[in-house]
Amino acid sequence: MIYLYDKKQLLFHKPKFTQLFKWIFPIVLVCISIGYVISSAGNHPNPIEKMVYEDRLILITADDTVFSEELFIKKLKQLKVKFPYIAVAQARQETYHYTSNIFLENNNLFGMKMAGTRPTTAIGINRKHALYDNWEDSVIDYAFFQTSFLRKLKTEEQYLDYLNKHYAEDTIYNINLKRHIKETKLLFTKK
Repeated sequence: MIYLYDKKQLLFHKPKFTQLFKWIFPIVLVCISIGYVISSAGNHPNPIEKMVYEDRLILITADDTVFSEELFIKKLKQLKVKFPYIAVAQARQETYHYTSNIFLENNNLFGMKMAGTRPTTAIGINRKHALYDNWEDSVIDYAFFQTSFLRKLKTEEQYLDYLNKHYAEDTIYNINLKRHIKETKLLFTKK
């Protein structure tokens, strides 16, 4: 069964035939184009013509967005993540300010483990943590985590208490997050 992911609604749904055609047709077209480029790349007597085909191939496959905290915050707001300043503090703490191997190798901003009872954007496990295609998928997965387990929490205090009890191994995780938020004036997104 094929399901499509709707980033706006954060849901998977069965596609209608026209939606399926919209996704399959470009994929088939790209595969045919790549096959043509690969099969004909060695047959071109003109090296300039060969380079043009290779450039097109690079343009087709290059789609990853380079990480920046500014884009990260923008993504949190776009997904309407509750308490985005807490999520930024978490990401900074979990990744040692975006330098940890779990972040660099797994694109995992939050030290998330592979989800077992909720939807996930993770594609596997590496170093006992969820592995993502890109950092944006990690943020989407955090939004799934929030909507699955934290949607009824209303206050910052309830949110931090939940994280302390159910998310982190550190027994003073909530205290460390509060201190970081206060010291770095991360309340910029508190609305």
